[in-house]
Parts: sequence; structure tokens; C-alpha cells
Amino acid sequence: MRYLELSIKDTEEASKQLAQKISQDFKPDVVVFIAKGSYIIGDVISKYFEVPLIEIHAVREGNKLKNLVSPVLKLIPKSVKNYLRKKELQSGVHNKNSERRVYLEKGKDKLQDAENILVVDDSVDTGHTAKQVCEYIIRNFGEKTMRFASLNVFAESERIFRVHYSLYKNCIMIGPWSKDSEYYCEFIMRYEQWKKS
Repeated sequence: MRYLELSIKDTEEASKQLAQKISQDFKPDVVVFIAKGSYIIGDVISKYFEVPLIEIHAVREGNKLKNLVSPVLKLIPKSVKNYLRKKELQSGVHNKNSERRVYLEKGKDKLQDAENILVVDDSVDTGHTAKQVCEYIIRNFGEKTMRFASLNVFAESERIFRVHYSLYKNCIMIGPWSKDSEYYCEFIMRYEQWKKS
């Protein structure tokens, strides 16, 4: 299993590469990013296609524990954190806790009007979030032409959901959205500015 650490600049560059790959056979009317980790990815891709950007939330119950533990992660050496991430993925805990609460705060009108929807995420680990987000969109906005893009996808997730476009396979990624990234504060600042605009 490969470890990949991305700065904000790396994330922007990878997102442009992903947008170029998508553009070979798909042109979205709207880009939907899964909150909030994939904000930069969604932002770059929506600007590339010159289409609106919408945020969708997919909350897993275990996220509360993750939020409590995250300050401690900054104190742990990187090699230990990578080992813990690998063990978390191998444990299958995300498959056991597969239900997500999916909801939108804004942008329903844009989704209603769109024919071609692109959903983006940073990494598809199990496929449960991707599947439930797409099911939510279909259930609430009708049958659309929908594609899913992610910087990284784990092969095992393909049993649950098929990602249409990706750059990396089976990588443990630490990006600006990771609370232990040195770029996290800048990422949050940019995300909050976007939310206000």
C-alpha cells in the first residue's frame, strides 16, 4: 500500500489532471463535492468546466469519535499515523459502519436543472459513501447522467461502487483536508471563504 502526501498545490495539480481525464468523454453541468474534504478537488474541476459547485454532506456516525481523536493525531509521528491508517482500512470497520446521513444545504435548484452531474471525492475507500450520495441524488432529483471521480480508489470498493475516473489506486492519502496535514488551516480558511461567498 502506497502513502501519498499532498500539499494544496499538489491537490490542485492532481485535480487538473483528473479534470482533463474527465473531459475526454464527459462534460458536467454541475460538480458536486462530498463535504468537506474534497472541496479543493471540486473547486478546481468546476472552474475547469466553468460550471457551478455544490456541496453534499455524507455523515457517518463514527465521525464524532474521529473528531475527538484528531488533536492527538498531530502529536503522533508520521510513520505511526500511516501504520494506524493502514490498520483502520484493513480492519473493515468502515464496511461495518456503512450507513451515511446524506443531505444538501444549498444548490437543489442547480441539481434539478442539471442533466449531467459529476460527483467528486478525495478517496473512495469502501464505496459506501459514493453509492449512497449517488442514490440520494437520483432519489431526490430523478434519473440523471452521473459520473463519479476521485483522486484515489481502493480496489476493494469496486464491489460496492464503480468510480468512473481516478488518478491513483490503493493509496493512503494525506491531503490538506487531513486534520494532521500542515496545510489543514489554509484548507479550512479557503473552504470557509467559499461557504461565505
